[in-house]
Amino acid sequence: MQMPPWVEAVLKLGVPGAIAIFLVWRLAAGFDVLAARMVALEQGHAEQNVHALRTEELSDRLYSLQEKMLRVLTADCVNHADSLEGRRACVP
Repeated sequence: MQMPPWVEAVLKLGVPGAIAIFLVWRLAAGFDVLAARMVALEQGHAEQNVHALRTEELSDRLYSLQEKMLRVLTADCVNHADSLEGRRACVP
C-alpha cells in the first residue's frame, strides 16, 4: 500500500521538521495575500492622488473666478456710489 506524500515527509523529517515546514509554507502563503493588499492600497493611493489634483485644479479655478467677480462688483459699487465716501467704502 502506497502512503500519501505528506506522511512520507513526516516520517523522513520527523514531527518537529514537518511542523516547521508547514509553518513556513503557511507563512509564505500569507505573503501572497499581503502583496495583493499592497497592490490594492497602491491603486487606491494613485486614485486619491488623481482626485486631489483635480480638486486642487478646481479650487484654483474657483478662486480665480471669485477674484474676477469681486473686481466686477467693486467696479459696479464705485460706479454707482453717490459720494467720495461711498466710493471709498466700496474698495476694501
